[in-house]
Amino acid sequence: MGQSRLGPRLTATIGYLRTIQRIPIRGITSYLEAMHCLRLSVGGVDKLLKRLVKQGSSQLADILAQIRQSAVIHADETGWREDGKNGYVWALSTPQGLRYYERDASRAGVVLLRLIGKFKGILESDFYAGYNKYTGRQQRCWVHLLRLMKKVAEKEGGKQEVVAHWLKQLRHLYELGKQIAASGADEAERERQYQALMNAAVKLARPYAQQKGHPLRATSMLLLQHRDELFEYVRVAGLAADNNLAERSIRPLAVARKISGGTRSPTGSKVRMGLQSLFGTWAAQGQEPLDACLTMLGVAPKTRVPQL
Repeated sequence: MGQSRLGPRLTATIGYLRTIQRIPIRGITSYLEAMHCLRLSVGGVDKLLKRLVKQGSSQLADILAQIRQSAVIHADETGWREDGKNGYVWALSTPQGLRYYERDASRAGVVLLRLIGKFKGILESDFYAGYNKYTGRQQRCWVHLLRLMKKVAEKEGGKQEVVAHWLKQLRHLYELGKQIAASGADEAERERQYQALMNAAVKLARPYAQQKGHPLRATSMLLLQHRDELFEYVRVAGLAADNNLAERSIRPLAVARKISGGTRSPTGSKVRMGLQSLFGTWAAQGQEPLDACLTMLGVAPKTRVPQL
């Protein structure tokens, strides 16, 4: 890390406290002084975190490169203020434990295309229109869809029974797809069932898609628009039918945002997202994040006492 009075072990510990434990910088300085008699300023800790992310820049680039070469990417976004201005964190996750986060002022789909580069696999996402920019194969999140329909059913008065019955039929298609996906069917059978389920969804949606004012119209039009993106999990063995992976991976930043309110500068955002990408990937891949950080900094982790 170059010449410094603060070594890699302290650097890794501070990165761990900031990212995994989500402790504010002032809390870290208080802890270091109370427990280790070490006085560091807020600026000193901030500078150390910047150096840590700079040291991990090649590993961050490698994480993003591996994500772009993956067969499946789970994508999600959430709000993130920077210097008091609204913006968004874009999160890319893979089932192999890769995590990458980047803050951008825009929520437009062009940000997604820039992040995924020449990705040619299957994109898992919710129904936000920004993901329509990706022209490859997609699997839309059934959890989002069923949650939306539940809200529609709960708020409708006279047509509540109609909506509830329609939702039951839609859920049946989803559950049927799950059964087929878990059946071990061969590729030809999966393709046949994919087409059958897609046609059934179209048949279910078509009667209400043109009825203006009907509570089922918006969802029916959504089904028709994304008909070929609802049952990829039937077609591809092992593919998730939901985007829960992306939601879980972005949750730590959503919680941190509620505590801190965001970041104060583009540099601060870059550092925060870089730390989350590094420590998030290590944790998701089953590594001890502190040990992995020490290894990245060229220091052997300390031997841990076995748990009794």
